[in-house]
Amino acid sequence: MDKTQARKAGKFFGDELAKFAVRWMIGALTVVMVWIFTPVKERALRFWELPDRVDGFETKLDTVTKAVASATGADRVIREPFGMAYIEEPVQQGQNVVLHLFVQRTELGEGCQLRQWVPLFRDVTNVDLPGMRASSAPIQQIGTDLSRVRIELIPPAALYPGRITVQLQLQYDCDGKLIPEKTKPVAYRLLKKG
Repeated sequence: MDKTQARKAGKFFGDELAKFAVRWMIGALTVVMVWIFTPVKERALRFWELPDRVDGFETKLDTVTKAVASATGADRVIREPFGMAYIEEPVQQGQNVVLHLFVQRTELGEGCQLRQWVPLFRDVTNVDLPGMRASSAPIQQIGTDLSRVRIELIPPAALYPGRITVQLQLQYDCDGKLIPEKTKPVAYRLLKKG
């Protein structure tokens, strides 16, 4: 390489180095200006607060998870498909009521045992009146498969004729903890005796 080529090469590398330095200075100046005059600074500082914000998201996620479990029935001991339960009709005053329930244990209620239950009847007075079981047979436990359960009930004598709803107040023993639960109300028409 002769001296002319060496000078050209030196000038080329010097120019490239100068361009590189100017680019870096402009870039750094731009970053500083953006950092000072825009909300990017706040966003960048929030990065350091991220662990605290993640804790807040976990709390919100827990709330949403509980709401979904409540809406789907996953937080209950038993699950009842909507609209499948019914009462054998017609029913007149003084007659027993035969309730057909379709129920299954949830994953949460798999280890729970039904200890007692009371039928609650509601008439036009909108007050729950307790009824009785017609049978003194042992309480039937249900499994995780959907089961049809036929229950004969003795309604309270004080019911007024007309639209009546009945639901069962259940009490489960889940690992030593008593869990109360109610079935969905089932409606029927109570006719006057005659």
